Amino acid sequence: MNADQLPAYPTGFASQETWTKNLASGQDVVAGAAGPIVLTSDGVTGLDPRDGSNRWSYQRKGSTATGVIPSPDGRYMALRFDDPVVYTSLTNTDGELDSSTPKATVVLDTITGVTVFDWRGDSTLQMTDSAVLYGTTAYSLKDRSTMWDLRKLTVDGASGSQSAQAAFSGAAGHSAFVLSLPSGDHDVVVSQKDPTTTHELPDLTPQSSPQTTRGSSVDDGPVVIDGWAVVDKPGGKQVKPSWSTTSRQDREVQAVSLDGLAGVPGADTRAYDLGMTSEVNSVASRKSQTLVIFPPLPAEKPKDDVDLELHLWEASGTVGSVFNPRTLAVTTAAQTPGLAAASVGITQAAVGEAVEGRITVKPADGSSGVSIPLAPGTTFAAPGDKLYNPRLKDLALADVRPEENLVSAISTPGATIIMVRTGTRYSGTSRIYAVGGEAR
Repeated sequence: MNADQLPAYPTGFASQETWTKNLASGQDVVAGAAGPIVLTSDGVTGLDPRDGSNRWSYQRKGSTATGVIPSPDGRYMALRFDDPVVYTSLTNTDGELDSSTPKATVVLDTITGVTVFDWRGDSTLQMTDSAVLYGTTAYSLKDRSTMWDLRKLTVDGASGSQSAQAAFSGAAGHSAFVLSLPSGDHDVVVSQKDPTTTHELPDLTPQSSPQTTRGSSVDDGPVVIDGWAVVDKPGGKQVKPSWSTTSRQDREVQAVSLDGLAGVPGADTRAYDLGMTSEVNSVASRKSQTLVIFPPLPAEKPKDDVDLELHLWEASGTVGSVFNPRTLAVTTAAQTPGLAAASVGITQAAVGEAVEGRITVKPADGSSGVSIPLAPGTTFAAPGDKLYNPRLKDLALADVRPEENLVSAISTPGATIIMVRTGTRYSGTSRIYAVGGEAR
């Protein structure tokens, strides 16, 4: 598959699946530039979104995959591994060998599966579409050349052993990196071509819902989708509910392009107003590959404090507004097609005198969703079991307890992938259903 023939992200849903595939225990799915990618215990496998066939595979035998970092366009991905334990010397008085677990970082091309870099270690790593900042050194993803080393440059007075460094591990801008300075008082955004020319980075609105799958493991960095992030609006309003005894408050936010902030020629420098929020909904953002923010905090504190973080939005849902970086559209939940504001679960439907389980995706905008009859015996519990989200809570509310969220979905180029846990509750085996998208 050539780079100019890449499939697009679905904007709607076909009503039925186009293919299914069984996954082994512990496997997960993330998005690559050419379609879904299955994370295995020791590597990854790229799938063709048209029929689910394996396009390429990378395995690191004996190692354990621990995390994934994508480039903004999904063309490249960095995999973190724990390599086999190394036993060093017999020094302990109890006769046990000292041991260590070597770390490794591998960068792959998600279209071809080709290995671009293979490093020992797990230094902070940030990726643009064409460069990777590993530790303090930037390398070209196109020809593997060394571009620059922050220790040999002066960035806002920082250099040498007190150099600037990547502010977080994760996707950055399409052509821009986010750096932290030794002073620690603020981060800056820079063009990958000239990291010595810095630009102030507005406060990034903090994320709330944690990364709950290995495929979303990007440390505690901000949510950056397709090179865009949510920032506080300069001079924007701030509102704190009377019941809040913490620092939690709503603030006016915008979606901005990191490239635009960094002054990259031709980048979009506009800011798109998203309204008031206290948090970025990172679960919905990463599963849909859009920027999703929570609605404003309720005026009155809910009576029930169970799971307070997300219980605040139990009544309203966790989707306030959505920014789609591919269309530059800002929508409310009720206007949003696709997965961002949708609910995914297994519901029950009467078929004659029988009751049938159905995999259901319900978009918030009222457009046609998904209803896939579930073959008897697919799941270990009855379709109406709470583990399968029969009440169709939204993505973040359903994911409050990941171990009890046994049906989920992720948007990838060419198909929306719905994952249903099969076998026993703790076996981890799953079946994935690929659903095509409607033209909208």
